[in-house]
Amino acid sequence: MENNVCPYLGLIDDPRTRVPYPDDANACHNIEPPVLLAFDHQRITCLQAPHKACPGYINGWKDGVPRSVRRRKSIISPTLREGMAWLLLAIPVIILLWVVLTGRLSFPAIDIRPSTGGTPTAVPFFTRTPTETFTPTEALIQANELTETITPTSEPGTPTATPLPPTRTPIIISDRPMVSVSYKTNCRTGPGVRYTIVGGLLVGERAEVVGVSEDGAYWVIKNPNRPGECWLWGGFATVSGQTSGLPRLTPPPR
Repeated sequence: MENNVCPYLGLIDDPRTRVPYPDDANACHNIEPPVLLAFDHQRITCLQAPHKACPGYINGWKDGVPRSVRRRKSIISPTLREGMAWLLLAIPVIILLWVVLTGRLSFPAIDIRPSTGGTPTAVPFFTRTPTETFTPTEALIQANELTETITPTSEPGTPTATPLPPTRTPIIISDRPMVSVSYKTNCRTGPGVRYTIVGGLLVGERAEVVGVSEDGAYWVIKNPNRPGECWLWGGFATVSGQTSGLPRLTPPPR
């Protein structure tokens, strides 16, 4: 079975690792940069004996990689699709809770009492009788009484305490550079596939950046999976924040 697998097939960030079945991380490494392959092309060509007739195997896609061979990237990320599904499920529940709490859902009252005769009963007409009259004079007296009640009295010559203005807590905005990826990427002990995998960054996760490789191809980040730091390939990475002060780090020995 291994002889039927194309030797140029490997994971997008690890050409030495391949799986004997179609995977969304499998890519062709006989072209720079490597290209993610469609499931059908992996199943019919890359993982079978006909891979020897593939243009990628023969000449490294000299005429370009057809669209039918490339794996199509979804416009909507899996994380966003899952969030939209949860939102659609939550909207009816939110509306129902709002109706119950605000009392907007009401039913008309139905009179089921038997009628005593054929003559229609007159509907009584109710009028509102005012119980008291509030005059402007009474309002003025009440305002004066309220002013006299809340006005503090002090003896002559006694200093009046002045309230201090409220203190504001300063808001500290962190400008630490953070990195996220558009595709799941391994994090290693150094730059390159020869170093050991010690973690990884998934789509939707973020990690703090503490350095950059000398050639700028790898970011040194705080390992999101265990204590310590690791090297993340920048092919799928997006960094936000101030990066001009990051130190240029030398790769560790293998």
